[in-house]
Amino acid sequence: MNVYSRFEEDAQHAISDALDFLNKLAPVSGELRTHLQNTFHIAGYSKDELLLRAGQISEYAWFLQKGSVRWFHYEREKEVTNWFTIEKRAILAAKSFYGRIPSMESIAALGNCITVGLTYNELHDCYNRFPETLLMGRKVSDYYQGVLMDYNRIMRFNRAIERYEFLEEVFPSLLYSVPVAYLASFINMDVATFYKIRNERRRN
Repeated sequence: MNVYSRFEEDAQHAISDALDFLNKLAPVSGELRTHLQNTFHIAGYSKDELLLRAGQISEYAWFLQKGSVRWFHYEREKEVTNWFTIEKRAILAAKSFYGRIPSMESIAALGNCITVGLTYNELHDCYNRFPETLLMGRKVSDYYQGVLMDYNRIMRFNRAIERYEFLEEVFPSLLYSVPVAYLASFINMDVATFYKIRNERRRN
């Protein structure tokens, strides 16, 4: 198979996965399906490549078809991990994207990633033309609002072991595939404590 054919095959697979994701949120009409197939932007990112840089306005809402990404910012010249997005989930820097303001965070690929995206104008065109996309957008926003509320509550009030359990519950696939420094930063824990808890849980 030549490179072009393989790219076309991967792109069609990515689009199919994105449509399946949306269809679970709300039924995708035939007209919307055709429109999205002709509008989606397919992109690939290598490890550590930025999807969004802090200070830029987020231009895309993405579906992460393959791979995982890390959200982070700098605090006193130190990287702080804010969130992860794993494959088959939406990536949306909502405040920057909808507010058209510079992002406070960067988003970087943790490995090879494939995304399916719509620009701000393209998404709003969908909202205007296809009412079901409003429900899809609301469900994505509701999901992230819920898990972020849980995250903020646990990080403020819970013990180290409970913060680790949150990571274990929400991002189990990342526990042994992502640098410990990123994971520990995400749950506001020093690396030594993270290793101690992880090793204890492996023995139990």
